[in-house]
Amino acid sequence: MTDSQLWSAYIDTVFDVSHGISFPNYAIITAWNPLSIPVSYVKNQEYNMELLRDLTRFQYFPLLAGDREFQWVEESFAVNMTLEDALALGEKYSQNAIYYVSDGELYLYSCIDKRSSHLGPFKDRIIKKP
Repeated sequence: MTDSQLWSAYIDTVFDVSHGISFPNYAIITAWNPLSIPVSYVKNQEYNMELLRDLTRFQYFPLLAGDREFQWVEESFAVNMTLEDALALGEKYSQNAIYYVSDGELYLYSCIDKRSSHLGPFKDRIIKKP
């Protein structure tokens, strides 16, 4: 995929949230598929275990991020942290972008350049995985 195709895919992402998230501001982050290059489920699990070690000082909940049909899905975390901390972790785990929710509004932030997009209310992006 080209950079613009990836950004469009990130913009279209939806979330399956099994826990109520009560943080006013939080990041949605994963360590899956660094640089958006698909790797095995086992390798992705290893990457997320490394990420979890970095999350021990934060409150977090697991969630799923993916396309509307959940043909593509990544195990992710909603983490009570600052945007700056989230971008630093995104960079550490070679993620192209992270999501950030501020007062109920969802934003997409690039970990590579200064690009960002306001995506609207987070509640509008919550669906249940079929």
